[in-house]
Amino acid sequence: MIACFAEPLSSRLPFFAHTQVSVGHSVLVGREYQNFGDFHSVTLRPGGDVARFTQPLALTKLALFLADALREGIASLRNAPSKPLLIAAPAMEASPPSFLIVAVLGSARCWRSGGKNGFGHAFARAAEATSAHMAHDGFDSAVCKVAAADHERFHEHVVLELGRV
Repeated sequence: MIACFAEPLSSRLPFFAHTQVSVGHSVLVGREYQNFGDFHSVTLRPGGDVARFTQPLALTKLALFLADALREGIASLRNAPSKPLLIAAPAMEASPPSFLIVAVLGSARCWRSGGKNGFGHAFARAAEATSAHMAHDGFDSAVCKVAAADHERFHEHVVLELGRV
């Protein structure tokens, strides 16, 4: 049986776009991102519209929006390829509490010789090291679910793995 929504998808899209821009604007204006040289990282804080980004596709769209905005908004990066972005959305109401984490590449410069994706490899190794559930590992993005207690450790593993690549 196909699920039926009270309103058509086309009428909900403007609201989602507005929410994406609103949350993205808050992250950028509040400088709620970190630059780790090889990539940017964002951890969304619980509350408000953040609950709308607990699905992989919604969080991926926000990550792509932020990666472009960071590239365009930082003068030194404006003409450079986008850096990868790691974004985490809390799901504290889940049992056990967790974070949905999405990585987007941002550009082809993450690809090493021999067709290896260095950032994607670091993400997958960090997921393995923290026993995270990999939900998706695609060409330009990856998604995993990490226990809230392991969120910081996951991030540390990404940084360490990138140093090895």
